[in-house]
Amino acid sequence: MVVAAVLAVGGGATAWVVSRQSAENHSSSAFRTAPLKRGDLVSQISATGRVISNLDVVIKSKASGRVQALPSNVSDFVRQGDLLVELDPQDEQRQVRLQQAEVDAAQARLQQAQHNRKIAETQLGAGRRAAEAELLAAQQRNDEAQSSLRRREELFGHQVINQQELDTARTEARSAASALECAQAKMDELATMEHTVELRQQEIQLCEAQLKSAQIALEFAQQRLEETRICSPMDGVVTERLVQIGQIIASGISNIAGGTPILAIADLSQMFVVASVDESDIGGVQLGQRATVTVDAFPGRRFEGVVDRIAAKGVNSSNVVTFDVWIKLQSEALQTLKPEMTANVEIIAQTRQNVLLAPNEAIQYGSEGYAVEVVLADGSIEKRPVKTGPSDGVFTELVEGGQEGQTVALRGNLRSRWSNAGRGAQQAAESNAPPAEAPSEPKLESQAAESSNGSAGGNGKPPEAALDKAPVWVAKRAEQKPF
Repeated sequence: MVVAAVLAVGGGATAWVVSRQSAENHSSSAFRTAPLKRGDLVSQISATGRVISNLDVVIKSKASGRVQALPSNVSDFVRQGDLLVELDPQDEQRQVRLQQAEVDAAQARLQQAQHNRKIAETQLGAGRRAAEAELLAAQQRNDEAQSSLRRREELFGHQVINQQELDTARTEARSAASALECAQAKMDELATMEHTVELRQQEIQLCEAQLKSAQIALEFAQQRLEETRICSPMDGVVTERLVQIGQIIASGISNIAGGTPILAIADLSQMFVVASVDESDIGGVQLGQRATVTVDAFPGRRFEGVVDRIAAKGVNSSNVVTFDVWIKLQSEALQTLKPEMTANVEIIAQTRQNVLLAPNEAIQYGSEGYAVEVVLADGSIEKRPVKTGPSDGVFTELVEGGQEGQTVALRGNLRSRWSNAGRGAQQAAESNAPPAEAPSEPKLESQAAESSNGSAGGNGKPPEAALDKAPVWVAKRAEQKPF
């Protein structure tokens, strides 16, 4: 039986002929074999990464000053609200006293303004009553004077009174009119007093605003005094101590350089491994997949984790694209692993149960796809195409083309998909070029024996006995003749 595969090269063609030897000349003992069997297949994605904490916080101070107390050190556990750093508070205490004095002065000015308003209101009330009474009296006198003048003028017309009495009446009338005008002017002055009251009210509002400003300044001063005591914002472990007692530190909000780092705290209630997964494998990573983590510090121990997050954007480094994947560690690892440890990660991408498995060495790859060599009952070899599924690096699932219990030849070094020759054949098929020559097989014991005896005539050709025990598949190249 002869199977031929044709590869086109340019305008011509070359045929690769593979012949199957009979069972009479070749024995299955010339190669290793293995049966196809069912089992569970776990497909894993390998990556490396580092252990990180749930949250890392660098502690800085809003206030500037000299470090007076630093009770926490590296590896100390602190709880939220615990004192981490205390600065010298003398400057802030003086500022608090100064602002307290400003508040007291503003309160005194407010009280004075309120007292002045009361005085103005009292004066306005008294002035209004007096002016109203004076106006009423002036109107009455004016009315009487005008009435007396009219009577005197009539009497003077009848020559009852003399000119002097008439002039006296006229003078009294003018005097009463002038008094009425004065009373009316005093009533007009009441409007000025009302404006004075409004002005006093505005002074009160101004003093109230000054008091509020002074109180806010006092609150700021008190806050800056409180900021000289820096407390932990969360439960965690001190991972770095960056200053010492007596050192002058800069504020983190007023300094252009961002302030002086004091401590670093890590939240170890949850821990992750950030693994760099190659772009060719990222498609098989899904949220919730289980993963195992190993570290060099604890050889032989495996820690469990779950895929918690997958980066939406890859990282290109030297034309190699990787994606960050966060593995959330389980409780056992939280007590053992430490941040920044280098970790090896195996992500369980797929689990197949009770599937037909073939050793990877049995699977060959060619221009027509994947195939296995089945050892028949009479010892002969038959090459059969197969459809493969996922692989764990040792076994591959056979979806089609195989049966449980079949014996297959293990020829991983001929043209397997995992061998250099197999990859060369695949690349040659894709580029329409002749496939790379397969590396020579190691000699079997029978072949080595025949070679040691030499060949008849010394022409370098192996004897027929050696050919009988040579590998079953022999590649022959022949020119394909045009039709």
